[in-house]
Amino acid sequence: MSEVPEFIEGERVSALAPGRRVGVVVIRVGDRVAGRISERDVVEIGVRTGTLWTEELARRVAEADETERARVVARRMLNARMRSRAELIEQITGKEFSAASAARVADELERAGLIDDARLAASLVGSLRRRGGAGRRLMEQKLRARKIGREVSDAAIEGALAGVDPYEEALALARGRAARMKSDTDRAARTRRLHGFLARRGYEGDVCWRVVREVVGGDTGDG
Repeated sequence: MSEVPEFIEGERVSALAPGRRVGVVVIRVGDRVAGRISERDVVEIGVRTGTLWTEELARRVAEADETERARVVARRMLNARMRSRAELIEQITGKEFSAASAARVADELERAGLIDDARLAASLVGSLRRRGGAGRRLMEQKLRARKIGREVSDAAIEGALAGVDPYEEALALARGRAARMKSDTDRAARTRRLHGFLARRGYEGDVCWRVVREVVGGDTGDG
């Protein structure tokens, strides 16, 4: 959370100096640093050398200073891996930044194309499918865990499953898994393992049982 810099009535901004980071300005009041804010915020707030240091100005500089610090944290997070908008906001606020600063940073990064939920969703479902097939439920679960909204998730999943027959795909996976089982594995164990395998891959229950019946043969006890 932002802490309002010390306010002493009658003081004025004594200097605006370049910060260590590009695009950041250090604001000094008297002989102390009152904040480090973006050049854009300097213009938006209207602060310059000689400006009277009021309580309102101190509050706005504090908010801009917090936002600048949140930007640094957000960029470090994005350098580590892609994040959804909601995921990024939650993690920034988890670092004790205000929700307003987190939302502002997310807005900026979204406009710059550095966070893009649709692109992230497509990447995640594509990765799941490249790793050996994935049903709708698994993809929904993974996208929900990354806090991607329902509309964006649905669009990504529909795109990934376009032209895919879930039954045929699950059947091919199950046959491959069954071929790797020990020859003396009994029928009940084969049924249980194959069904569990397909369920974990996110295929619907009816698809799982149809496939298991096809691969194992006969009554599988699914009711």
